[in-house]
Amino acid sequence: MIPQVVIDKFNSLPKKGKPLVRTNNVPEWTTLAGLVLTSTMDDSSTCVCLCTGVKATPDEKLSCSNGFLLHDMHAEILVLRAFNVFLIEEGKKAESEYVETLESGKRRLKPHFKVSLWISELPCGDSSMECIQDNADDDWGAAPQDCVLRGREYYTTTGRVRTKPGRRDSPMTLSKSCSDKLAMKQYTGVVMGVVERVFEQVYLDELVVPAGNDIGIKRAFRDRLEQGIKRTLDGEEVESTAPKPRYFDTITTDTTFAYSQEPGRKPSASSIIWTINTGNEVVLNGVKMGHKPTNMNPQSASKVSRQAIWMATKPLLKDSQFDDYYSAKCCVGRTEKIQMGHTALHAWHCTCKDNFRLSGDNEKETGDIQPGILN
Repeated sequence: MIPQVVIDKFNSLPKKGKPLVRTNNVPEWTTLAGLVLTSTMDDSSTCVCLCTGVKATPDEKLSCSNGFLLHDMHAEILVLRAFNVFLIEEGKKAESEYVETLESGKRRLKPHFKVSLWISELPCGDSSMECIQDNADDDWGAAPQDCVLRGREYYTTTGRVRTKPGRRDSPMTLSKSCSDKLAMKQYTGVVMGVVERVFEQVYLDELVVPAGNDIGIKRAFRDRLEQGIKRTLDGEEVESTAPKPRYFDTITTDTTFAYSQEPGRKPSASSIIWTINTGNEVVLNGVKMGHKPTNMNPQSASKVSRQAIWMATKPLLKDSQFDDYYSAKCCVGRTEKIQMGHTALHAWHCTCKDNFRLSGDNEKETGDIQPGILN
């Protein structure tokens, strides 16, 4: 039921941004991801946001992004950012079907909603390695230790942090695989750092993915984290007192998506970003379609970019006196969860920083910041 709710909403959207047949008659494919809220009061399910996409921005372009450029445009990561936009907009309403205000002044998703994420393809990274092994015939040999593996390299090595897949001759992206990022959300939750200042954290209740690799799914989202919860101290394994993950249920489905990856299809370059309260947006090369990524500004930035999410959140903040994006989103409890997640997954290397000033000149990148915890 969850997949069909998302597919029905996708089918109702305009054609702009959807995969097409190119002039050389080659059809395109993409990944579709949707976040569905199911009410435990009447069992009704509503898709509140959906996204498509399979691209990622090279790491070298982040240093001059100033929060305007999207880095990770894989559908399942975009849709979590879109969910934050959905929450923010609901939080601004005097009365919301989905959000309520607590005595503390913070908002929260109403507790009778179950949160489900459906993805039309298995997430890239560890949860889909067995699928690559079944379709590959080259041998990479032994993988290097204590480093992030690039894309699909050393595909017989499982349980490791990986970057997004891409051609070996393409510019490097250090954006982590969707398997790794979703595994981390079991530590941090899906509410971004800036938004967490005004919203209680939300955790996924279930992840719905295509059937066919139960072993990889269990390993990617539970087994490797359970192993990482224990740490070695003076040669002895001791139970960590650090934050524990809140595991989501993993559910497999045989539901298919019309634009799924198939032999002979090429990946679509565009992404659709839709929420129930902000409507539809199409992104290309990290910015809104029709704009150039070389001319980044508020008009070109997607509604799920760092800059746009900060500007949307700012009216809800009691105290917005922060120097930069990092200081606005950083808090001790969240940092602790992130560090524990990185430790559990092992060898988590950080992307180029994309911090920016929140007052004054936004054209200059800020000085030294702690890397690796920017959303």
